[in-house]
Amino acid sequence: MPDAPPDDAPWPAFLRGAARFGVGPTNPALDSVERKWSVPVDGLLYAAPLLAAGRVFAATESDTVYAFDAATGGLAWQRHLADPMRGSQLPCGNIDPTGITGTPVIDPAGSTLYVVAFAQPGRHLLFALDLATGAVRWQRGIDPPSLRPLVHQQRSALTFSGGRVYVPFGGLFGDCGDYRGWVLASPGDGQGGLLSYQVKSSREGGIWAPGGAVTDPSGNLYVAVGNAEGQGFNYGNSVIRLTPDLQEAAYWAPSNWAALNASDTDVGSITPALLEDGLLFQAGKAGTGYLVRSDRLGGVGGEVFSAPVCNGLDYGAVAYAPPFLYVPCRNVGVTALRVGADRFDVAWKVDGGGNTPVVAGGWLWTIGGRTLFQVALDSGAIRSRIALPGAASFATIAAGYGRLYVPAGSQLLALGPAQS
Repeated sequence: MPDAPPDDAPWPAFLRGAARFGVGPTNPALDSVERKWSVPVDGLLYAAPLLAAGRVFAATESDTVYAFDAATGGLAWQRHLADPMRGSQLPCGNIDPTGITGTPVIDPAGSTLYVVAFAQPGRHLLFALDLATGAVRWQRGIDPPSLRPLVHQQRSALTFSGGRVYVPFGGLFGDCGDYRGWVLASPGDGQGGLLSYQVKSSREGGIWAPGGAVTDPSGNLYVAVGNAEGQGFNYGNSVIRLTPDLQEAAYWAPSNWAALNASDTDVGSITPALLEDGLLFQAGKAGTGYLVRSDRLGGVGGEVFSAPVCNGLDYGAVAYAPPFLYVPCRNVGVTALRVGADRFDVAWKVDGGGNTPVVAGGWLWTIGGRTLFQVALDSGAIRSRIALPGAASFATIAAGYGRLYVPAGSQLLALGPAQS
C-alpha cells in the first residue's frame, strides 16, 4: 500500500499522504536531535505543518498561512486570508480565535495549497494558494448547505484525491446547535458545483478526527463519525465508505453504538486506518480497537476482531509501519499493536506523548503536553524528552528534508541531527 509522495513534496498532507500512514524517511538517522531554527507565527498552530518544494508551510488560527525555507527558517511568503471568528461570537467551542483549524493539503503536481479559513462574519472559505508565491488563485464558500456555519467546525484535515479537494465538517466543542457531519468536495480548479454528503442523523454525527478522510487506491474515502442523535440507527459512532463522488457505499458500527451515543463516547475521535490484508483499524474514546474488512465493512457489529488498546482515550490518528500500528492514547501515551491476519496484540505501551505519532529517522515521535517524546519503535523505551514552548490540542509533526517540523503553540520549530 504505497503512501510515498514525490521527493520534492515529502509531506504534502496530514501524516504525509492520503492513506495517513505517518511514516517519514529513515535517513538521516535522528538518534539525537537539536533545534536548528524556530520562528514565531501570528496564532496557535492546530493544523500540522506540510512540506513541499523545499519549504515548510504552517497555518494559524489567525487565518494566516506561512511558507518558510525548510533549511533556514527564512520567510518565503505569508498570506493573511481573512479575519478569524472570536469565541464571543460562537455559541460554544474552545478555540479563540478560530481561523484555520483543519490541516491544509498540497497538490504537488498543480503547485497548489488548499486551505479552509473560518472567517468573519461567520463562514468557511476554501482557498487555493499558489505554492511558490502564496497568491490566491481562487476562493469559494465551502459551508455545508442549508445549515448554520456558526455551529460547524472544520477540524479534520483536507484530502486531495482524483482532482478534487475534500473538506469534512463536525461541530464545536460542547456539541451546541443544530450541526451535522458533512463532507464537501470541490474540483481542484475551483470551477463547477460542489459535491456533498451529509451523515444521516437528526443532529450531530460530526466528522472531526484530526486526520480527516483516508482514501484507498480506487479513490474511495473512509470517514469516522462521532456521537449522533436520532431514532434507530443514526450512523453515530460509525465508519462510512464514500465513493469519490460522495455516494455512500458501506458502513460499520460497533454493536453498542447506542450506548456510545448516549455517553458521548465517540468512535469517531480517531481517523480510520487502512492496513494490509484488506483490514481497517478503528478505535475511539472508549479505548477499544476494532479490525474491520475494508471491502465490505459489515454493518452493525460486523468487525472481525476487537480488544482493549488504551487505558485512556484514543484521539487523533495512528501511524502504521507494518507489522506495527502505533495508537495515540491521549494523556496516557502510545500503544504499539502487532497486527496479524485477523487480530492484533499489544506489543508495548509507553507512558509518554499521546498525540498523533509519526515514524521518522528510526524513531517514533509524539507530543504530550509541552513535550516531544522520542520513542524506540520496537520496545517503547523513551530515548529523549524535548521541551516545547507550547502545543495546541492534538498537535502533530511533519518529517522530511532531514528534519522534524514541530508546531509548538505559536512557534514553528525545526529539529535536526545534533552535531557531534
